[in-house]
Amino acid sequence: MGVLICAIVGAALGWIAGHVALLVPTGDWSRVSTFLLRLRTERKIEHVLGALIGAVSIALAYSLRSGWWDFLATSFFTLLLTSVLIIDLRHHLVYPVMPVLGFLASLILNPIGGEVGFLSSLGAGAAAAGAFFALFLLGLLLFRVQALGFGDVLLALMIGGMAGMDLMPAALFLGTILGAVASLGLLIMRRKSLNEYIPFGSGMCLAAIIILIARGG
Repeated sequence: MGVLICAIVGAALGWIAGHVALLVPTGDWSRVSTFLLRLRTERKIEHVLGALIGAVSIALAYSLRSGWWDFLATSFFTLLLTSVLIIDLRHHLVYPVMPVLGFLASLILNPIGGEVGFLSSLGAGAAAAGAFFALFLLGLLLFRVQALGFGDVLLALMIGGMAGMDLMPAALFLGTILGAVASLGLLIMRRKSLNEYIPFGSGMCLAAIIILIARGG
């Protein structure tokens, strides 16, 4: 029964996460009246995708939870990652405020739950961001192109903070694999060319959701 309730609540919160993803690029998310009005009247693919991810992820997080605080923190992280994932899919952008908010939240929520310490979150975030920033610079220096966007660097910062030192490598590795598979699929189906932007950050977000949920088990 608890899993079903969490799935329903997760779907509702995921719908809101999708709504946030819809409004952040327009700036309307900060206007409460506009946010609530559009939440009542709009039904778009962002809402459906957010609801689906929210229902599945929060139900699984509840089933695999190691404690209530861990469940609540994982749920918050998952919903934020869902919004970032949807924005990247639709607009090919990572808005800096969202990964920065997620990283700061990880420094507060993880230590309270006891699953990941403050220094672990801080160190993992810094290491992940440093590694991706090195790739960012390498692409500019060697190939004169951005191999990664700076938003991906901030995304690595957030994911590292959420996962902690123990799980950060697995989250980034899985994110790289998922991003590569998605890119290859788009190229094979000729939905994208080698010269077009491929939403790599979406794979990173999905990988982080999977790793964070599995952490409870």
